[in-house]
Amino acid sequence: MTKIYSLLFDLLIQNKVIFLSKLILIPSIVILLIWIVNLALVRLIKMNLTFKIDVKYSWLISCTVATIFMNLFFYFLIELNGVILFDWSYFTWSFNNIYVMLLPYTLAYIMPIILFFVTENQIKKLI
Repeated sequence: MTKIYSLLFDLLIQNKVIFLSKLILIPSIVILLIWIVNLALVRLIKMNLTFKIDVKYSWLISCTVATIFMNLFFYFLIELNGVILFDWSYFTWSFNNIYVMLLPYTLAYIMPIILFFVTENQIKKLI
């Protein structure tokens, strides 16, 4: 349990393997969350539209839920690591760089946003 906790909530990166595992694991968890919420919403939400629009609408809601989840996760990440760790004034080519440390979390934020806008455009084309 402590390895998963340190992998998800510890911002400091010790080596390349931990960085790559974070880079794969954190966005994958968000995609899995979107998929699970979408499966539940397709079964629960019944609208008077076509089935295709119902499914696309549930994708929009699941992307929103995943973004809210990421906001809560990022709050706890900052709360557990402290604000002192975020030093934006220097840029070094190492794993101690804050931009490198936040890259997996940034990817996890970008993926639902892209999926949201792609789905929204698909709904506009269907209507």
